[in-house]
Amino acid sequence: MPGMIGSFLGLVLVAVAYAWGGRAGWWFPAGVLAGILVWLFGASAWNLVLGLGGPVILLVVFGIVGVSMIRMRDEEWATPAAA
Repeated sequence: MPGMIGSFLGLVLVAVAYAWGGRAGWWFPAGVLAGILVWLFGASAWNLVLGLGGPVILLVVFGIVGVSMIRMRDEEWATPAAA
């Protein structure tokens, strides 16, 4: 159980850091949090639609960010030269 809580917290913190860095809007951490909560509440209530809805939300949110990362130019990935 602690590992599962840690991984969910890690996903939310990565989403917040990515949005805070200016790479995504507020919708990214909100979508990750919503996906995790829908998944947890759906699974604990034994509701198939909610239990599968959470991972679908996570897939869509991370998929949108992944596509935007693939479309980035090489200059955006390059580290700045040391002065």
